[in-house]
Amino acid sequence: MTETTKTPAPDAAPTPPAPRGLIPLPASAARTLVLAGGIATAASAYLAWTWTASFPGDLTINGYPGGLQWLTFTAGILTTLFALAAYGIRGLGWLLPARNNAPLALSALGGFTVTWFTVIAISVELGGIVNLEPGGWIAAIASLLPVIGAFALPQERTGTDGTKEALKAYIAKPDRIPAAQATAPWLQRAVITVVTIIGLGVFTYGIDTEYGELFIGYLFVVIFAMWALHTAGLLDRFSALVAANRSFTLAMGFAAAIAFPFTQTDDHYANIGVNILIFGTVALGLNIVVGLAGLLDLGYVAFLGVGAYTAALVSGSEFSTISGVHLPFWASALAGAAASLVFGVLIGAPTLRLRGDYLAIVTLGFGEIFRIAVNNMDGQSGPDVTNGPNGIPSIPDLKLFGFNFGEAHDIGGFTLGRFANYYLLMVLIMAIVVLVYTRAADSRIGRSWIAIREDETAATAMG
Repeated sequence: MTETTKTPAPDAAPTPPAPRGLIPLPASAARTLVLAGGIATAASAYLAWTWTASFPGDLTINGYPGGLQWLTFTAGILTTLFALAAYGIRGLGWLLPARNNAPLALSALGGFTVTWFTVIAISVELGGIVNLEPGGWIAAIASLLPVIGAFALPQERTGTDGTKEALKAYIAKPDRIPAAQATAPWLQRAVITVVTIIGLGVFTYGIDTEYGELFIGYLFVVIFAMWALHTAGLLDRFSALVAANRSFTLAMGFAAAIAFPFTQTDDHYANIGVNILIFGTVALGLNIVVGLAGLLDLGYVAFLGVGAYTAALVSGSEFSTISGVHLPFWASALAGAAASLVFGVLIGAPTLRLRGDYLAIVTLGFGEIFRIAVNNMDGQSGPDVTNGPNGIPSIPDLKLFGFNFGEAHDIGGFTLGRFANYYLLMVLIMAIVVLVYTRAADSRIGRSWIAIREDETAATAMG
């Protein structure tokens, strides 16, 4: 009788732990808590949070949000929408293309952060928590509920540090997001239009905040909201729409830029916008020099300075060191362009024989030489040409076809100030520059520039 040897069965693969949340609650209870907490957070904005109007924003009114309460209301609504989408409500599935819990946690954190910041600010600025009305306590508790519910939602845990991986899943975007279904072109453009309008509204609200507490709360909500949209996969979906509708998106961007001064009552922001557009338009020229031709020119701003100083000197400014010269705008602009052209030829003749890092170093040196030179042309360190660091102010306002850009004008019930006029002019100039650049990139000379960028020696050999 022989004994049979039994071969031991291979060890079975370990069973992965069941998905669970960081807070021990049933999944159904967690989702209900997120939904109920989001609704309660939004509703708490309609209660009085303090008894005195000394805190900015007047949070003493029942039945109507004010100041920072609007931000709590917005965060609560966003949390509620994400919770409804997670429940599978028809028509809201597009809000969670990644099918994850991170947007719920992040939007809930946004509402919690702005609400508790407001409650703490009231207590600190007014001298204690006794200055809180019952609505403030209700808002603080209500904003905590969706945070608890969101972090109780189950997450997959693998590896040795399951808790760390689960926590990452609450704040990170999944590696893979299901592909979007094909939609009609008109619907894609409608989405881009709506997003542009919302973006303009959010931006103008932020720069128009009247006091520091409101701006800090605005930053909290915007940061967590954008984070939530990113983890949901919505920003990726929108990027795909933009890539498929580049021309329409560019047109909507210019439309939003044109609409911006009509949303402002303070001309100061239009002044900032003018400077941004000036340097942005100049930077577009680098798309040709660096982008198409591949020439790393780090002294590009010197050409802007030469043209600007030349135009200012002949514009008739009372601070111009060239007395008795007062050219009209078009002649001043042509003079500045001609001076930049001459300067470019003089600098380009020796430097364009260089390539790569050597070209960058030499052009950077020319840029620094120009900066030092104009600062020293103040009549003390050198000849009196540019007034040194003070520059040439009081340049006469532009007048075109009887329209004085230096005066306020009423258009459709909106008053556009001096800087708003120049802002709209710069938007038009930037649009022209973008059009010229786009057409040049597709032209014969544009293809020549690209050939130079790819291989200058081969491009030279091909003529």
